[in-house]
Amino acid sequence: MLPSWAVGPSDATGNPSSRVDASVDHGRLEFLDAVRGLAALLVVLQHVLEGFPALRPFLTRFNLGAMGVAAFFLVSGFIIPFSLERANDLLRFWIGRFFRIWPLYLLTLFVVTAGVYLRFATPMPGYAEGVPRTTLVNLTTLQHLLRQPSAIGAYWTLSYETLFYAACSVLFLLRIVKRADFFVPICTALFVVKGAQGGSSFGFTLIFLAFATGMLVCRSTFGEIPRRRAMIVGAIAASAVLATVASHAGRLAIQVDGRESALCDVVSYAAGYALFFTLYALRRGEFPRWLTYLGEISYSVYLVHGMLFAFRLPGGLELHGVLIVGLTALLAPLTYRFVEQPAVAFGRRVAKTRTRITA
Repeated sequence: MLPSWAVGPSDATGNPSSRVDASVDHGRLEFLDAVRGLAALLVVLQHVLEGFPALRPFLTRFNLGAMGVAAFFLVSGFIIPFSLERANDLLRFWIGRFFRIWPLYLLTLFVVTAGVYLRFATPMPGYAEGVPRTTLVNLTTLQHLLRQPSAIGAYWTLSYETLFYAACSVLFLLRIVKRADFFVPICTALFVVKGAQGGSSFGFTLIFLAFATGMLVCRSTFGEIPRRRAMIVGAIAASAVLATVASHAGRLAIQVDGRESALCDVVSYAAGYALFFTLYALRRGEFPRWLTYLGEISYSVYLVHGMLFAFRLPGGLELHGVLIVGLTALLAPLTYRFVEQPAVAFGRRVAKTRTRITA
């Protein structure tokens, strides 16, 4: 098991050690914060640029937001299984996850729902009509998987994050959470099968392949899976993905209802992989403080900007996006300081008092 400082953003405390082959600041792997910081910028930029009609044709061929989300999922794959192992206690892990994710999530959900009742917020289609039932479903973060409306569009990724936490919990109980060299081939096979089925989307297979890849990179980095084996597994998976996409490129390039195509999704996710692995290659160096800080507050940036898009701000779509960038820059550091940090600290105190549930 790794020492506590090695698990990365949001979960690590303690002092650095020579075992880590990466730059560490106060127990945090800096390259992970750098990835998250750039990923948050990409998601915000995507949503802002969508307000410029002239750019929409480009954004349906290359999705900056999908690139950022792919990087986020890779980081989660890197961090979450080790966070669970560090706790070595399922209940403690879920307490930590709850106080890390839900307080800010519930705050944004409350603000948007209050805006719906006061008639100055426009949530995602179907949400307002179903309140309070849709609100209750949104409390779980699983509404996307349950095919229920979300209050804001940004919530969809949290459905998959929560599902990944549950999957890691099962793997932990089965004592196989370290076997990332098996999970990548399984997720790759699902991707290939999905591509052969003739649909217009790869669906969840892209997402869980990113999670599994992050797990593989982490296990290889800390020597729990031989680096050569990890590279072979990764090369085979990449070859299978490329072959699948090349075999069905014509069909995958078709846009449905003006939305980005499956090929756009794959290309955008590939760019997210390139971002992650570029910063991974630079992990021994130092990163600008503004970038790592942006990574620390990236969850606030992600949810706050998504929340603001639900409100009717003055001006056209272009000005709307500019205002949201400014308000996010103002509010995200505040929600990080006064919501996220106190909640995480309180969660740690609660976790220390609970009965252990170990594998």
